[in-house]
Amino acid sequence: MRVTAACAAIAVFTFIGDSSATHRSPLLVRCMEDYLAGQRLPLSLVYTDPSVKIYK
Repeated sequence: MRVTAACAAIAVFTFIGDSSATHRSPLLVRCMEDYLAGQRLPLSLVYTDPSVKIYK
């Protein structure tokens, strides 16, 4: 049996959804719902304002 990417994503989402009470953020489930609904956005939408200091 061949597992497709869609089947794997649904399996992961089911696991994540079942454990949603232990997540630090509901954003994880929302991202998975958007992905499974076919919503895709370019990474160029991710932006950090230059005033934000990033510590290394």
